[in-house]
Amino acid sequence: MRRKQRPVLLRTPALVVLLVFLLATAGLVYAHWTAQLRVNGQINTGGVYVEWQGAWTNDDGVPDINDNENVESPAYDFWGDQSSADPSGPTGDTRYDKDVGACWADAQGDTVQFNVENAYPSYHCALTALLSNQGSIPVRATSLSFSATRSWDDETGHHDASIPINPGPNEGNFVFGNTPQVEGDVSLGVRCGTQIDPSNCRYWFTFDDTENGEHPALWWGPTSEDESGFFADLDGNDWSCGYDQGSETYNCGTDASYEPNGEFGDNDFYVDRDCGLEPLMTTGWIHVLNDAYQNASYQFEMTQEFVNWNEWDVSMCSIGALVDFDADGEPDGYIDETGTYVEF
Repeated sequence: MRRKQRPVLLRTPALVVLLVFLLATAGLVYAHWTAQLRVNGQINTGGVYVEWQGAWTNDDGVPDINDNENVESPAYDFWGDQSSADPSGPTGDTRYDKDVGACWADAQGDTVQFNVENAYPSYHCALTALLSNQGSIPVRATSLSFSATRSWDDETGHHDASIPINPGPNEGNFVFGNTPQVEGDVSLGVRCGTQIDPSNCRYWFTFDDTENGEHPALWWGPTSEDESGFFADLDGNDWSCGYDQGSETYNCGTDASYEPNGEFGDNDFYVDRDCGLEPLMTTGWIHVLNDAYQNASYQFEMTQEFVNWNEWDVSMCSIGALVDFDADGEPDGYIDETGTYVEF
C-alpha cells in the first residue's frame, strides 16, 4: 500500500519557519504608522549693476575736482565759456595760451560719452568720471575690449573705415592706427581686479506689538486719527510705515519696507540706505599725435567687464593689463605677452 506523501513545504522544516516569518513581517509592515517632515525654502538673489554717476573733462569750461581748469579768457578764445585754454599735457596743469580745441563728457547709466572737437596734433584732454556699484553684490573688474572707426574727407571724397587699435603699455592705453594717430588711457584707472562694493546697505529692524518694540530705535505711534504705524530713527534719519485701518495694510515710503513674515521674525521692517561709500573717482586721457588725419572723425568704444567679486580670477585679465590682485586699489603686477601674471 502506497504511503500518503506530505506537501513539499511541510516536508522541509526550514521552509515552514521561513513562511511563518514572512507572514509575521507582512503583518508588521501593514500595521506601521507614518509621519512626514518638509522643508520649504525660497532663494532670493541679489544683482550686479555698475553705473557712472558723473563725468567731466579738463577742457569743458567748468572748474571741477582734479581738472586744473583755468577759465580765464585766453589770447585766442574760439569756444567762449564752453571751453578754456587748451591743455598741453595729460594733467592740464600746463596749458597753451589759446582755446582752440574742446572736450566734453557726460555720464548716463553704464555709458560715458566723451567728445573732442577741433583737435590738432599735441592736443590733450583728461577725463574724470565717478563709478558706483548700485547693485547688491561686490564686483571686480575683469577684461577690456576696444573697437574704433575713422572717417575723413579728402580731395577724393568721404571715407569710412575701421582702424586698428594697438594696446599701449598699460591696460586701457590704446594707439589708433599702425602708424599712431591718437593715443590715450580710457580705462579711467579701473585696473583688472579693481573692486567696487555696493553703495547701498540694508538695515533690518525686528519688533513686536508692544509699545516700544524690541529695538530701541523703533517704536509704534499714532500718525493721525485714522492711522498708527512704526518709525525708525537711524543716525538721525527717520523712516516710517503707516497703518491704514481701512485696507489693513502698512504703507511705507520709498526707502522703507515691511514684511509681516520676514526673514528675521514675524514682523520685519527694513530700510535701504547709503552705506557712506564714495563713488570711485577714475581718470583717463587722450593725446592727438602728428600723424592724425585732418578733417577726420575718430570714434571708439571701450567695454569694461565686471564679475561678482568671489568669482574673480587673474586669468580673466587682458594681455598687457595692470592687475590689482589684492583689490586694495593699487596695481600689484601685470599680464605679459604670453598671458602670464607677473608680480611687481
